Amino acid sequence: MSYSIKFQNFSSTEWTRSVNGSTIDAVLQNLNKVPGDYLKAHSGLEEIAADQSALSFVATGNIDLYCCWFNPKTSQRFGIQLWVPVQVFGIGSAPYWYVMTDNASINDNPNWISSGSDPAYQYNFQLSGFNINANPTAGHASLDIAVTIQDAK
Repeated sequence: MSYSIKFQNFSSTEWTRSVNGSTIDAVLQNLNKVPGDYLKAHSGLEEIAADQSALSFVATGNIDLYCCWFNPKTSQRFGIQLWVPVQVFGIGSAPYWYVMTDNASINDNPNWISSGSDPAYQYNFQLSGFNINANPTAGHASLDIAVTIQDAK
């Protein structure tokens, strides 16, 4: 099972990585990708990703991935948290995700809110000057989220 959050920046602003991290079981799960310090302007691509291969036929889950990005020019921040609950023999809740936006300090704790009533629904962030769209690919035991950042027109 794999889980990821990919950030693609087409805007003219370079974003600085803010609060980020993961909770995984080092014996059963792998943190595959960690985002860099900066999401470069015009073509930046960063990702946080994990998977579980060991004993996944018995149980999966208890994985938490999160990453926030900070705009140093405007002090705007946005982020996504992906949570994978435990499933035993395929029984249990599907992965789901949260979002956050604020004008807090770069290292303040995020205030996560639900991304919507279904993890398959896309989410549009409300940040002045930007169009930020999160598009999930959701399954019962997997979740990948692709985020695109563009300048508002």
